[in-house]
Amino acid sequence: MVLSSFFRMLMPRPISQVCCGCSAVVGVYFILALNLLVNTLFVIAVIYHVIYLDKSFSFTGGNLPVETSVAGFMLAGAPFIAAGFLGVFTKTEALVRTYWYYLVLLYVIILIWTVHSFAIPMCMGCPHTSALSKFGVGSSFTCGIVRIINVICTIVFVAIPLDLVLIVLSHADHLAFELPIDLSAIRTTRNMNSFTKPWLDRHHRVQVEGHLFKFTSASYGSAYEPQIDGFGGSRRIFNGTFHETTYPLGGV
Repeated sequence: MVLSSFFRMLMPRPISQVCCGCSAVVGVYFILALNLLVNTLFVIAVIYHVIYLDKSFSFTGGNLPVETSVAGFMLAGAPFIAAGFLGVFTKTEALVRTYWYYLVLLYVIILIWTVHSFAIPMCMGCPHTSALSKFGVGSSFTCGIVRIINVICTIVFVAIPLDLVLIVLSHADHLAFELPIDLSAIRTTRNMNSFTKPWLDRHHRVQVEGHLFKFTSASYGSAYEPQIDGFGGSRRIFNGTFHETTYPLGGV
């Protein structure tokens, strides 16, 4: 019991703001748009390389099977991205989480590519002589620069996509378990009129009219006009004169 409570305390709360104050909804929309843009660019590059035989668009050094597989994966992601947009717009947790599953799979592929391209090679491809040799700089300096660049690229391609994955997961958790992130859900003309102008609501008008007609045949008619005599009339209490209100009478 204590151990489970301890681990529950260690779990971070879902992200509610991104990019220095923007709501998580804005962040998820940005991630979806960015993912759609990247997928589109990859598909266009493969089309130009495979169909139009333009090698300048190759991003694998001419490896057609890999490029075709990448294009297929990017095309398969279009329904998931559309589901993500629809889920954020309609505040449907299942659709947002469906897109999150696709994003996690994409992140795993990015990790594999990062390890294969930056972490494993490091200085294996460094030339023994470089263009800097004429300036008195040897291959060790060149390999050191390449190693630093590889480390930076590895950190970037691991940390930034992971942050995007966590933002989408946090928004899905908000939709599933917590209150709305902001009050934008009620800031529509129709919903706000229910609070600021309730008389415009048809259901409210029917209730008020029914309430008034209920007393039409009764003796209490001040719902339509003031009554001169009897119950409902306007008369000053005690004719406006002084009246003892303390108890007991005469008490201080």
